[in-house]
Amino acid sequence: MIKCSIQYRWEVRRAVRPAIRMAAEVMGPYPNRVGRMNPLNWVVDYEFTHHGRTRVNAPRAHWRERGPRTAHLYPQRSLFWEDPRGLSGRRHTAWINFAGGAGTGLERLIDPEYGYAHFLDPGGRAGACFRRAASVGQDLGEQGFWKAQGALAEIIDLLLQAEHVGAEVYRIAAEDLLPGRGLGQTVRRYLARHLSEKVRLRDVARDAGVSVSTLAHRYPAESGETVMRTLTRLRIEHTKALLLRGQPLKTIADQLDFSSPFHLSKTFKRVEGLSPRAFVKALARE
Repeated sequence: MIKCSIQYRWEVRRAVRPAIRMAAEVMGPYPNRVGRMNPLNWVVDYEFTHHGRTRVNAPRAHWRERGPRTAHLYPQRSLFWEDPRGLSGRRHTAWINFAGGAGTGLERLIDPEYGYAHFLDPGGRAGACFRRAASVGQDLGEQGFWKAQGALAEIIDLLLQAEHVGAEVYRIAAEDLLPGRGLGQTVRRYLARHLSEKVRLRDVARDAGVSVSTLAHRYPAESGETVMRTLTRLRIEHTKALLLRGQPLKTIADQLDFSSPFHLSKTFKRVEGLSPRAFVKALARE
């Protein structure tokens, strides 16, 4: 049997949303059985070691392998199964139950086709938050609510900032790969200085002191997007500022190296989800 090493359940705080309800950390042998879960609240769990397989929504759903340093996010009333059978050694896992997940932005991470979200955590950043929440519960009990709530807030932030890498899978950036450090900061500074010019990767690479190949591989790993996507995003942010100053779209397009106002409008809508005109009208109504 798996013995729960650390576990605490906090009192219901209906005025707080989201609100942590329980934090647990488990270390022990793997159970030789399939576990079925149907939690009342939202659940985010974490595997420090190999886990086995997971399936969600239906008994005949496809089993998916789950490795170490991974987190799963399940909305309330989710139905899921865990199958660790055949694994040897000691399992190390943790989980947090919390109320009020809807409205935090987490719901947009859940693809209806899969019913949950899977997060890779190569740097172990989320894992540290899970351990802290469980330790606070054990050491401080009810008095530790707000410290544990802080750990939950950090986890939610990590999940929301994670890079979408395909289907239901996201990747949490390792601490040393966060945007704004090293190569990423150098590239963004160069792009910000050249928004009105035609930008070529070889020029960016030369300024950063790396090869084009290194730039093309390292920058997306650090920032979660390509150099050209960052350039587009920065140009659209500048476009919004110029629109609010009353500049016409043709003038802005000429300033920011767009081939035409139509090209700028089309790019703006793709990035922001609405046209430049709709953007200005929406702000005017606020």
